[in-house]
Amino acid sequence: MDKKTKKLIDNYEVACNDLAYAFAERLGFNRYDCRWVADEPGGVFEMSDYYIGMQEITAGLRLNAKWDEFSEWYDYNLRAHHVGVYFPNFENWLGLTDAERALAKARVEEAEKLFLEAISYEHDF
Repeated sequence: MDKKTKKLIDNYEVACNDLAYAFAERLGFNRYDCRWVADEPGGVFEMSDYYIGMQEITAGLRLNAKWDEFSEWYDYNLRAHHVGVYFPNFENWLGLTDAERALAKARVEEAEKLFLEAISYEHDF
């Protein structure tokens, strides 16, 4: 690798680290509970048991996200993914009104009920 490319990669990794740890600290995480999965800055960042990417990190910093907004979005995504419901990225979630978020959560709750009913129905046979 030439020096210019190495310097670019080094700068990228430093920037990723600075952004990720700044976001983690904003949300109240201890930096020692955070790390890059597979030690790859810019990939998947783990904050305790939460896994995110640079898109969420930069959106959270740019839009001054709070812990409650992050945890609400993260929980919604886990539940939505489990039942096959569309889930917005973090930046879009932050742009939703309270009413839009409530509607999105209601859709997931309805899908969860249908999913559980389907499982229950299958076990009745």
